[in-house]
Amino acid sequence: MKNILIAILFMESTVAMAQKLGEQAVFAECKKEELPAKCTEDKIIGDITALLNADIITDIEKTIDRNFFTVSIEFISDENGKIIPSETGIMCEDNAALKAGIENYLTTLPSFIPKDMSFSERRSYTPVNIVYLRNTDNQNYHIAGYEELKTVGKHKTFGPANAPIYPGCESAVTKSEKMNCLAKGINQVILKNLVMPYIQNSGEDKMHVSLLIAIDGKVRVEEIAGSSAYFRNEVTRAVKKIPKVKPAEEKGIPVAIHLYLPITLRVK
Repeated sequence: MKNILIAILFMESTVAMAQKLGEQAVFAECKKEELPAKCTEDKIIGDITALLNADIITDIEKTIDRNFFTVSIEFISDENGKIIPSETGIMCEDNAALKAGIENYLTTLPSFIPKDMSFSERRSYTPVNIVYLRNTDNQNYHIAGYEELKTVGKHKTFGPANAPIYPGCESAVTKSEKMNCLAKGINQVILKNLVMPYIQNSGEDKMHVSLLIAIDGKVRVEEIAGSSAYFRNEVTRAVKKIPKVKPAEEKGIPVAIHLYLPITLRVK
């Protein structure tokens, strides 16, 4: 008997890195990059990190009792790519100097290249969440990667207030209920459409799948790591069977998010 186990863990992204040009406001200098949204996010993170001088870090350390601190911003840009001053948010461990620096940074940013004119809603919502993790030598900090984020405690971040809605999940009320219903729907589609080849020996195979729910509600594979080429192709084929969903939203603006799926294929 073949037993397939699929575990799904969702993680909302900041700017969805695999978005195509025209789906999200981006810096003009990132227009020709392969991933213009990721390029834009990386530049914002770099600019904010440059604001962190020794005095600011020392002041932040006096107010926390953990090995990390966070900086999160959000803003909405209009149909012309200009940031709307009243639609910005900053969380930076209540550090006044850093907040003032970020506020000044946001006001001096040039206009973004807005979404493509084919979208009826051309405003863009952009959240950027950064976790700075203390180095093992306790002398400095670095930006935490995904695996490291699993080790840090709970912390506040910016992101879309309304989760994606999977077909049939319209009665779900809370964000948690909507995400659980979405997970169930995606799980069922993948289980139904995965074709397992004949495998003589028992064993276990694991892969890590990153999906993107784009602002048009389409679900697509962003990246698959691990397992064999056969199973990677099977998962990609199964994902194409997932129906279009209502995308995540913030203040009426569709927002693309990432979904992270650790998949275990266990054959007994």
